[in-house]
This record gives sequence, C-alpha cells and structure tokens, in this order.
Amino acid sequence: MNRDLIRAFEFVSKKYLKKYKKFPNIKNILFTNKWNIVISEKNIVGMAFNFTGEHDIYKQNIDVEKIKFYNNFISKSLSAFVEYLLKYENIQDRAFILASINAMSQELLIDEVQNNNLDYTYNNSMDFIKDEFVVTVVGYGMLIDKLQGRCKELNIVDKREELCLRTLVLDGDIHYEPADINFYKDISEGNLTEKTDVLILTGSTLVNGTYERIISGCKNLKEIGIFGPSAQILPEYLYSEGFNYIISKSIIDTDKYLKSIFNPLNSKYSKNEYMCMYSLYKKGRL
Repeated sequence: MNRDLIRAFEFVSKKYLKKYKKFPNIKNILFTNKWNIVISEKNIVGMAFNFTGEHDIYKQNIDVEKIKFYNNFISKSLSAFVEYLLKYENIQDRAFILASINAMSQELLIDEVQNNNLDYTYNNSMDFIKDEFVVTVVGYGMLIDKLQGRCKELNIVDKREELCLRTLVLDGDIHYEPADINFYKDISEGNLTEKTDVLILTGSTLVNGTYERIISGCKNLKEIGIFGPSAQILPEYLYSEGFNYIISKSIIDTDKYLKSIFNPLNSKYSKNEYMCMYSLYKKGRL
C-alpha cells in the first residue's frame, strides 16, 4: 500500500531529520481546484496535483467532510499527518501525502541552493534535446513551447477530452490545432514505448503512481524528465527514481500566493511575484 510514497517519505525524512532534528508542524492545509497544499510552520509551501475540474479523469467522489477532518492536524507534526494518510490510497490522500513531502523537500532545497550544494546544473534551454529525437510528454502543459520545432517528433499523452487540449478550426477545411503535435490517450499507443528517446512526465504521475510503469514500459530512453509543481520533491530522490531532468516551481512569497489562490479570477499579483521556476539537469542517467 502506497509503497512509492512510503519510499519517498523515508528518503526525504532521513535528510530532513539529519539537518533539522525534528519534523515541522503544519500551519495550513488547503484543498482547491487542481491542487492540494500543505504549508509548514516555517511558511514553506508543498503542492501536489489533485485531478479535479477538467482533469478529473478518475470521476472522483471526493469526501469533503473527510478533508475537513484534517483540520485536527493543524499545529501537529507533519509526520503524524503523513502516517495517518498512508492508510489510504485514493487520489486526494496521496496528493496530500506528496504535498507534505514536498513541503519538507522545498525547505531542504532552499538551503541547498543557498549553499550551492546541488549535484545538478541549471538548464533552462533543454539543450539535451537533439533534432533526431522523438520526444513524448505525458501531460499537456508547460514545456511544449520549448519543444515544438526542436525534435523529430513531438507526442503528447493525455487522457482528457480532445477539446480540452486542441482547438477545432473550421476554415473551409476541418482540422485541429496545433497540427505539429501528435496526441494520444495512453503511452501504449502509436508505438511510443519503442520509439521515444526523451520521455518527460507530469509531476502528477507521482500522485497517481503511474510513473514507474510508464518508464519501465519504454525501451530506448536516453533522457527522462519530470515537470510541474508536484515535482517539488528533492532532486536527488527523483534522480534515484530514474529522472535526470527536473523542472518545477517554488513558492517564494507565501502571503501573495495565498491571496492569489483565494481570489484566482481577480488576483492583483502575477505568478512571478510569488513563484519561481527552476530547471535542473544531471547528465549520465544511463
């Protein structure tokens, strides 16, 4: 049960306790559209995707009363919250577990960045993508503009309805845009497992636990990446799981971030004011 998240929690906890001696207490727990969020007493934000809204591919029956019960963990140790949640395997509880692990990870990552102890290099250019590569991205979102026109073939795997992903264009002909990207519902389609050179997964695959199956099913991978806020977990943990390219986001102003998500349609802050993106690459995965 939740073996992948237990492994992640043990990995991060060991490093966290070595440095800070005890687990942080929880300041806030939030449930909102797309995201489950845990904020530590030090105002460090951990996030994880929760597959709600147009992303609800699981047709979840979300127990809001159960989520309200988690108010009992406010000001309690984050470890107590995680250990309680590990009894459950539903998407929402797994997202809260990952958000908790990410909150600890972000505190450690901030320290490692400040002390220049990262065993990765910053890489915003994605210059490891070669013209002859077939690139497959699981989860249609950020990164696409960095990949279009740079590789032999760009494929997207996403289980959402087609009109959530593409625009239907009527101009005498009937077609969909973007036309230079191939769209699939599953990694098993289109011979993707055989021909993909670079595989980049949404961090939400850490939430639903599909990343191991997807990676192991692909035969000829040269690079494996992960992207999105759900991938806030320690880079060295992701490296141990097979990833060597990471693009994620840190919350740098928790107050502005909260004001924005509390009023998402009328926020006076741009994302750049409360969130920063980081891209890390480690050569030599194979």
